[in-house]
Amino acid sequence: MAERIVVSLHVRLAGPALPGYLRRALGAKKRAEALGATLTAWGADTFAFDFAPEEMEEAIDLAVATFDDLTLGLEPRFSAGVAYGPLTRLGTSGSFAMLGWGEALLVATHLARAAHPGEVLVDEACPHHVRHALRTIEERSLRDPAC
Repeated sequence: MAERIVVSLHVRLAGPALPGYLRRALGAKKRAEALGATLTAWGADTFAFDFAPEEMEEAIDLAVATFDDLTLGLEPRFSAGVAYGPLTRLGTSGSFAMLGWGEALLVATHLARAAHPGEVLVDEACPHHVRHALRTIEERSLRDPAC
């Protein structure tokens, strides 16, 4: 079991948003992999990626990408949850090799589902440097919408 930063993305699917979901989800997956993330879970309306503890900036970049939805008018709009903690890989090869399970995944997923579209919720148990970095970005984006 390794300590990981987990970013979970969730979308509320309704009517006309449905066709755009898969395209947006695959785009988020491509972005996450480019940032060095590993796909941890994938469901009908929620998926998650994990990062090593030292990849905090990359995890934050993925989480705050939900704000792009607001400025670009993209639909459907994702919400995000971020948590930190132990994560166990389910397998060593085959289709389960990259999937994980653990409290960090559960917490990040619950937070993403509780967040409003375009919002990021961070587990209060996250290390201070993760919470602080996300709060700084949020405050900056509220002052300057171009952030």
